Amino acid sequence: MKTIATLICLLAFVLKGRSQDILSSSISIETCMDSIDCYSGNNSGILFYDETKSALYLRVNFNDEKDSIIQWYKGLPEDNLYFKVVVPPDFFKNTALYDKKVIPLTGLIFYNGYWQPQKVDVGLFVTESSNLVIDTKTDPYQFFKINFAFTLLLSEFEEFHAVTEYHEIISVGLSSGRINELKPGMEPLLGAAYNHE
Repeated sequence: MKTIATLICLLAFVLKGRSQDILSSSISIETCMDSIDCYSGNNSGILFYDETKSALYLRVNFNDEKDSIIQWYKGLPEDNLYFKVVVPPDFFKNTALYDKKVIPLTGLIFYNGYWQPQKVDVGLFVTESSNLVIDTKTDPYQFFKINFAFTLLLSEFEEFHAVTEYHEIISVGLSSGRINELKPGMEPLLGAAYNHE
């Protein structure tokens, strides 16, 4: 019994340490009702890259009390939104300092239990400070930054297409997103979005 308690404490310590190493990225969010009444704000998101699936995952928590200044989230059916996009296997290769590549891809939005394909232009660039020297002991993606944006209609992610109290259109923009390498044991941070093919 004592051994089990020790293992649980050790696991909690390791997970706590991992969560502190995760870098967040700034997310711009705009909501609109009938494309007229719009509100813009900022939030934070977490961007992961999974080498085994060659996929980028973005998680946005609308109900993050520490980061969100947006009030409309209180009426949303689900706090977390996920976006997944598979990039070419050589996506991070042959990108020189100051270079920027933009690749049109089709990703998937996962929200409120629904999946929806979404076309998106994924931009990649190398930061000024990198000098392309990658330390194998640290995150190999630390010098890359990601840009993309997408829009969703909330009515397409609801079970009942009724008039809602909150805004109908949400635009999410990721600018200079910091990449976290998805390591074994971190998959639960992406919920059901991780196992979807």
